[in-house]
Amino acid sequence: MATIATAIPSSSNTRLDKFKRRYEMYNDNYRGQVIGKLGQIYRAFKQLNLDVQINDNNNLFKHIVNATSNVYSFGVEREFEDEAAKDIYTDLRVNKTMAQANRYMNAFNDVLVQVSWDDDKPKIMLRLPHQTEVGYSGGEPSTVSYFIEMIDEHTERWAYWSEDEHYYIEKSRSKEKIVAVENNDEMVNPFGVLPFVFLHNGWRDESFWDVFTGDDLVNGTIDLAVHLTFLNHIIKSQSFKQLVGKGDNVGELLGQVLDPLSILTLTGQNTEISVLDMQSNYEQLHKVAQELANSLAVNYGISPNQFRMSGSPSSGFSLKMENLKLDRLTIEQQSDFRVYEKELFTMVGLVSEYYGKPIKGEMFVNFGEPKYPEPEKDRLSYNRELIDLGLSSPYKILMKEDPDLTAEEAIVMVEDNLNRRNEMFDKIRLGASIVETTKAIDDANS
Repeated sequence: MATIATAIPSSSNTRLDKFKRRYEMYNDNYRGQVIGKLGQIYRAFKQLNLDVQINDNNNLFKHIVNATSNVYSFGVEREFEDEAAKDIYTDLRVNKTMAQANRYMNAFNDVLVQVSWDDDKPKIMLRLPHQTEVGYSGGEPSTVSYFIEMIDEHTERWAYWSEDEHYYIEKSRSKEKIVAVENNDEMVNPFGVLPFVFLHNGWRDESFWDVFTGDDLVNGTIDLAVHLTFLNHIIKSQSFKQLVGKGDNVGELLGQVLDPLSILTLTGQNTEISVLDMQSNYEQLHKVAQELANSLAVNYGISPNQFRMSGSPSSGFSLKMENLKLDRLTIEQQSDFRVYEKELFTMVGLVSEYYGKPIKGEMFVNFGEPKYPEPEKDRLSYNRELIDLGLSSPYKILMKEDPDLTAEEAIVMVEDNLNRRNEMFDKIRLGASIVETTKAIDDANS
């Protein structure tokens, strides 16, 4: 076992701490961050009891992150040339893992998907920025290390990967010690590549990590909690007035304070009782909080209508217009995730092959496009106009409604439906003709 110098610079520790706080916020654990901001704004915030009136029930950060993470929301189809790969993906619950990776990517900007081997089958895990270090060289990741566990109160265990090496690093204060992984005394990387898929929210120029995107949303969530906390505090000043006693030698206040029919007296000399009416613009502060939430939502392509309930919900074209910017973001991220899915499939195949269970063939992935509910009448009118203008055909519309249909099957289905419809019309016309003939004979006989 060797000892090496501390490798993580202070700037990296700052990033780890920052994204630890962001991770806690995403998991609704950000009360301490709100208290810290209140302490900066109000010097006597504890004396005002603001710390017991904190309103952190409106997690704007989590709401917007989840609302913008729609890569897998409209369905995903994968086609495998090897049926064994399909079973592996089902066991791995890839859809659920990658949907969560999409949320984490939008929350933390960068996420690693690790492929490993466990219990005679592949395993995938997500590595997040607050517990992960990446060495970046020439625009490509060269090393990865991530936190595993606390060995004791002062010692952390991290796993280290490069293309050639794999071992543990035990970090204790100012020293680090290299320890071999079980059954790998040579400390070599058995795969020859970094077994990770690197997910990024946006483009990367020179640095692997993006530590600033999303700060507006994080800070806005804290500011919203501060505004709502202060609203909680001033509610009582909107409902009650403060009694004030004045005089040369003020004694005690006599009478029932909460009984409006009792007479209050103040003992002492030259005493006087008055009322201090504290006024706060409650409605204005509430409006500021609402506008803060709405402006952040609009910046991230979310319609403010999602923040309030309405008796007449939007649908069809109007809903598409409200979410146009958000849908563009979804389609752009789907394009990125097609690449990530291919990289993940390749990595799963590489790890499986090393352990003697190779995966043959390729995988093809297709994401569902954003869809919105619309009245059946509007949809039928739209399809009828497409057919009348020669822009589409009935069988093509059927194939769009049911992607599993082939062109031949759709054409046969349309022809069968038309034949049955014509037969029904013929029967109706025949029946009407018989009725008219019978009526004519009856009229002639009469």
